[in-house]
Amino acid sequence: MLKELARRGGGRFELRAILRAVLDLLFGDSRTRRPRVGPNRHWPRLLQYLRELEEATDWSPDGRGMRLVNIGGRGPVAREPRDPALLAVIVEPDYL
Repeated sequence: MLKELARRGGGRFELRAILRAVLDLLFGDSRTRRPRVGPNRHWPRLLQYLRELEEATDWSPDGRGMRLVNIGGRGPVAREPRDPALLAVIVEPDYL
């Protein structure tokens, strides 16, 4: 998925599509099923990981790293959003 992002360049992407692709890679060889991406019991933990990645990347004025945004693009992201379908991610793949 990051290769596709690098090919397309940075930009805004639907969060669920990114999460599904990453979890498919992580759980591809595993005997356990990958967590479902939705408003379920797995979402709080996934959100925690995303917040940590967001903090670990340097979202400086030139827009490098990863940042969560509302899918509509307006207003700040809720502290504890209930559904990943309401979020998008802005990614600079070369920085990650």
